[in-house]
Amino acid sequence: MLQKLFNIEPWIVHCYRKNLPSNPLDFTAGRTDLTPHQNISSSQQPHPLSTIRPYFIESSLSLLSGGGIVGIDVKVGPHWYRNSNGTVEIEGLPQLELELRKTGGVPVRLNFAVFDSGGKLHAKVEANSLVINEQGAYHLLRSEKGLMLTLTSNAKRILTITVGDNNQVEIPEGEFYTLKGHVLKITSQEWTVEKSKGVEGETDMKGEPVALGE
Repeated sequence: MLQKLFNIEPWIVHCYRKNLPSNPLDFTAGRTDLTPHQNISSSQQPHPLSTIRPYFIESSLSLLSGGGIVGIDVKVGPHWYRNSNGTVEIEGLPQLELELRKTGGVPVRLNFAVFDSGGKLHAKVEANSLVINEQGAYHLLRSEKGLMLTLTSNAKRILTITVGDNNQVEIPEGEFYTLKGHVLKITSQEWTVEKSKGVEGETDMKGEPVALGE
């Protein structure tokens, strides 16, 4: 099924089934010749499905002074996902990771994988920096309120993230491909991907990832 769906070689499917932690956000896992902050060119990037072991995934939960744990509230379009762990899974695969920052500057740390319609990695944001940017197609704007990823050619907004005074994260708009080649569209009225959509309301994630689509 994986081979047919993603048009990949059988040996990659075998590695996927045997070792993959299902995290397409990590494209350098398994590379012993790299330091944690060393970048590699897009031509060297292994297919997302060949990922073996993530190295930069950190907990997105905040510790309270009393020792308890409080999750991150994330609003995608009009829908609130309360007490999440900061990861956003789209069609069953993690594509965004959010972590609140207590220091100055950008109030949230973002890891984000951007694909084209065929599931090929086109850009990657790691710790609020564009570490992969095919043909300079994307521009990342950082501010004290959040981040915005746009297309360089026409300033179209790919992803907008803001953080309110109460440390609640909002994703009011966005439009990008999932790893499966479908378009996730986020507006103030709803989010949609294939036959799934989210409207106004809220869901308690109980420490689990935000789940969009099937």
